Formats: sequence, structure tokens, C-alpha cells
Amino acid sequence: MIRLLNIVRDDECITCDFVPEDAETAGEMSVDLKTGEAQYTVPEGYEWCKSHVSRAIRTLQELACEEKVPQKKTIMWY
Repeated sequence: MIRLLNIVRDDECITCDFVPEDAETAGEMSVDLKTGEAQYTVPEGYEWCKSHVSRAIRTLQELACEEKVPQKKTIMWY
């Protein structure tokens, strides 16, 4: 599970706070809307969660295409 908080989109990028499951602190994530390039930091101790990061990036790219972007989003999978 991943929580994306404080999601904000402008003309150039979409950004959010990135919280992997059980993390007490957030990392940051942004995706450039023109190039698709993503930049992120993960909370200390969560460097192993590369699959979480991939899912979060993909979700941000999808949200960027929506007319109204939510302020938060929870991503869950089995």
C-alpha cells in the first residue's frame, strides 16, 4: 500500500508526498508532465520499495490526465 498526499498539479509537473505502507514519515515525488521524468525521495529505511515507487509514478501520470486531481490517493494491490 502507498499513500499519496498533498497532490498538486501545475502546467509543468505533478507532485506529492509519498508514504509507503507502515512508514511514519513521507518522501517526496514529482513527475515532469512534458518529459515523464520522475524524481523522488523515499523515507529513511524504505530504500527497498522500488516497486512502490513505480506504482506511485504510474498513478501520478494517470492522475495528471484527469480534469480534477484529488489531494490524496491510496494505492493498494494484492
